[in-house]
Amino acid sequence: MRSSLKEENTVKAIQISKAGGALELVERETPAVRRDWVRIKVQACGVCHSDMLMKEGYWPGLQYPRVPGLEVAGMIDEVGDNVTAWKKGQRIGVGYRTVPIGRGNNAKDLALKRGEQAYVNSEAANPVEELKRIGGAKVILSTAPAAKRWPRS
Repeated sequence: MRSSLKEENTVKAIQISKAGGALELVERETPAVRRDWVRIKVQACGVCHSDMLMKEGYWPGLQYPRVPGLEVAGMIDEVGDNVTAWKKGQRIGVGYRTVPIGRGNNAKDLALKRGEQAYVNSEAANPVEELKRIGGAKVILSTAPAAKRWPRS
């Protein structure tokens, strides 16, 4: 049980306190939901090149502290007034629909549990053909340790 109202209204975040500063784990006040916005309880976050530019202070006029991470996925935990297209509890991600590809089915259950709509077992089917079958791909991010694992077609 939490001991104070203040603790209940805070979230953990990674922030940068000043240009060129270190990444710091801090507790911040939970942001209020704006009129036409939704608030997302972030479950995963990618940090991209834009975040690095912000961290190092290369964008003029930024105010610090700043929380990096433009590419988030999570659950909507609050909707603002006038929001009709989204509902509390919906899973949301900024960016593309993702389709994990793995060797075997070891990761399939976890992927589907986390909300993925598809999973490709590269030992059972050609990943390129499977991606084409389910609508294609605009971007493929490979974390495979060796390029020879991927078919060329």
